[in-house]
Amino acid sequence: MGKCRLCRGNESVPVIELGSLPIAHQFSETIAQSQERQVYPMQLEVCPLCGMAQLAQTIPPEILYTNYNYCFSTWKNQPHVADECELIKQMMPNGTIVEVGCNDGLFLSAMAEYGDYKCIGIEPNKVSSKLAQSKGLTVINKFFEDTIDNELAEIDVNVVVARQVLEHINDVDLFLAEANRMLVLGGIICLEVPNTDIALTTGDVSCLWEEHVNYFTPASLQAALEGFGFKLRVNKTYKFSGEAILMIAEKIENRATFKKPSTVDIKEFLNYSDSVAEYKTLLIDTLHEYRNNDYSIVLYGSGCRASTAIHSLELIAFIDSIVDDQVEKQGLYMPQTMQPVTSSDVLKGKENVLFLLAVNNENETKVIDNIAGLNIANFETLSLHSPTNIKNELQRVSSLITYAT
Repeated sequence: MGKCRLCRGNESVPVIELGSLPIAHQFSETIAQSQERQVYPMQLEVCPLCGMAQLAQTIPPEILYTNYNYCFSTWKNQPHVADECELIKQMMPNGTIVEVGCNDGLFLSAMAEYGDYKCIGIEPNKVSSKLAQSKGLTVINKFFEDTIDNELAEIDVNVVVARQVLEHINDVDLFLAEANRMLVLGGIICLEVPNTDIALTTGDVSCLWEEHVNYFTPASLQAALEGFGFKLRVNKTYKFSGEAILMIAEKIENRATFKKPSTVDIKEFLNYSDSVAEYKTLLIDTLHEYRNNDYSIVLYGSGCRASTAIHSLELIAFIDSIVDDQVEKQGLYMPQTMQPVTSSDVLKGKENVLFLLAVNNENETKVIDNIAGLNIANFETLSLHSPTNIKNELQRVSSLITYAT
C-alpha cells in the first residue's frame, strides 16, 4: 500500500485486484505483436482518512505514453461544455482563466466567447499544445508543476479549470495547493472528473484504467476541495464518457496543506469486489446461453473501457469479432486479442448476434441505430458500461434468451 496522493496518509485499504492487464491504447498491426504486449498489475485501494481511491501501482510515463495515440478533445462530442461555460460566466464574468491540461484548446476557445477573459492554457503534449496555439490561445507547453515557479508564479488568477485531468496526476495535493495559491480570494476552481460512484454500485469494472491513477466519488471530490480552503458552489453530473462530476468551488481562505474531513465513509468501496465477482459470473453464464443458442458475440467498441472489461472479466474466449466506427483503429488488434478491429459493415446480413456495447453511454443510441441498419436477423445488445445499470441490462438480456428457448 502506498501513500495517499491527496492526504498523504499511509493507511490505504485494498478494494479490488484485477490481476495483470495490458495497456489499453497499445494497438498492434499483427496478432503476434498483440499477444506480446506487456501486462501490468491493476489494483485499486482507498484511503479511509480522506475517501479518495487510487491505483496501488502506476506505470512509468515513459512506458505508458511512448508512441501514444493522443486523444484530442475534438474526438469526443462534449455538449456539456456550453453549460460549464455559462456556470463560470455567472460566477466570474471576467478575469484571468488558467486551464490545466487544456489539450487542443476546445474548452478555452469556447470560454473566450462568454466574456472578457484572459485565457491561459497549460498543456505538456506538444501536438495538442500546437493545435491550441493555432486557435490563437496562449498555451504553455509544460507540465503544470514546471510552471509553478516560473510562468504562473506572479499571476493573479480568477478561475482555475481542470477537466478530466485530476484523475491522471500523481500529486493531487500539490495541484490543489497551487490552485489555491494562484487564485485570488473569491476566485473559483472548476473540476470535472469521472464519477466512480455509479460503477461501485453496479459492479462495473470497466471504470478502471491504467491512465486513471485516482478515482473520485462526489463525496471524496468535495472533501478534497474543502480540505484545501474551497467552498462548494456547484455540484452536478453530465453523461460523458460514462458519467462526469462537475464541481465549482470558491476560494474562501488561503490554505497550503490538506485538512482531513471529520468523517469518511468507504463502505461502497469495500463491497465493490463482491459486486464485480457476482456480475462476472452472471455475465459469463449469459454468454454461454447465447453461444449454446447459435449466437455470435460481437464486441462493439475497442476503447480503454472495452479493454479493461474483456480482460478483467475474462471475455476473450467468447468474442467472435470486434467492431469500431473509428477508422483509425480498423485493421489493428486490441492488446492481447486475436481478431482485428473491423467496420460494422462486415456484419451486414448476418443473423443471431449478441452485441456487447463497449461504447460510452451517450453514443449507445447512435450505435444501436447503426446496428439496426445492418439488416441482421435476430440481434440483441448488452451494455457493458455504467452509468447504465449493467446488472439490470444483464437480467433483461438473459430473460430474452431464456424466453426464446
